[in-house]
Amino acid sequence: MTLLAWRRGRGVNFPIAKIISSVLPPGAKNPSKNNTNQKGPPIITALYAALCDLEVRPSDILQAKTSDSLIAITARVSRGRPLEWIVWNISKAATGTTYRLSDCLCDDKKQMLACTFESDRKKGPRIDLTVFQSEKYFSFTAKMALIGEIAADTSYQTIVAFLSLPEQVSVSLVSVKKQSALVAQLAEQYHKEVIIRLPLEPAGKIPSDFTGPVVMVHYTKEAIQAIIAEAMAKVPNFSGFNNLWGSRALEDSRIMGIVCNEIKKAHGYFIETRVTKNSVAPPLCENIGVPAKEIDAVVNDKSKQADIEKQLRNYAAAAQATGSIIVAAPINAALIEALKASVPMLKRNGVRLVPVSEIVIHKEL
Repeated sequence: MTLLAWRRGRGVNFPIAKIISSVLPPGAKNPSKNNTNQKGPPIITALYAALCDLEVRPSDILQAKTSDSLIAITARVSRGRPLEWIVWNISKAATGTTYRLSDCLCDDKKQMLACTFESDRKKGPRIDLTVFQSEKYFSFTAKMALIGEIAADTSYQTIVAFLSLPEQVSVSLVSVKKQSALVAQLAEQYHKEVIIRLPLEPAGKIPSDFTGPVVMVHYTKEAIQAIIAEAMAKVPNFSGFNNLWGSRALEDSRIMGIVCNEIKKAHGYFIETRVTKNSVAPPLCENIGVPAKEIDAVVNDKSKQADIEKQLRNYAAAAQATGSIIVAAPINAALIEALKASVPMLKRNGVRLVPVSEIVIHKEL
């Protein structure tokens, strides 16, 4: 379906408002008891189905046939989805019919849409659909997976506070770090997903305070397999892997081929923290058959609670536009408090916190 006209305005008086004498203003109750009457061309049935998919209640739809050449429909759609997404879903109703979406006006200020459908046949009545936002929110619009990363100075008490959150969050840990096995066991008790953070060779020097094994580009296949096997033995209840550093290793096809094959044997997934634009991991994972995705957004480790809350609001909006988002964040007190404060906002907007696997492996909403 091609959108022939798309116009935006702020505080615009739409011509359609003059045509529809019974337009429902935002918040008004529909007095009609027969508002689900769907008589008319087949597109009417398709439009009602599209509105149903948008969680529009029958009481929030009003259809008025003003003349033989015009059918006017007014609906209130749940909040929490971008207007562009609503237009896209409504426009699909014309598929397979003689109708096309000929015009669409959007009022950002009033959060209102006015769509016009016209038929290729002369006798087909024009359909004007006006959409307002209702007082309710979508029950579910998108998924957000939040990966909490454990730093060297993260206290055990802070980790416990993070894992004990009632919401679904995931934790990424380096298996050779102190308390990693204990943290993994705790995560299992709280039903949180564990990701092994695999150290991969960076382009620069490895930090001097890191004493564990690192997958180096000159290592043999057997040496790399042994490093991964040791990590899995220390954290047996893992779901997937992500990279620690790796700007050099991620560009090496031989290294990443070995790593991806080991992940596939373990029935895991790979989440890439983007550290190089020349990574070969995405195509290799696809060819080998390893579920994989890049981290979409990162919370700065120096961010204060208010800053993190603002970032989460922005990330929620991004998730609504794409369906899902994976966010990495350092585990600290500011993150925990920001999550507690942001959960009501996420729920109101239909954004659900989920384990990483629900986005990487089960990609459908």
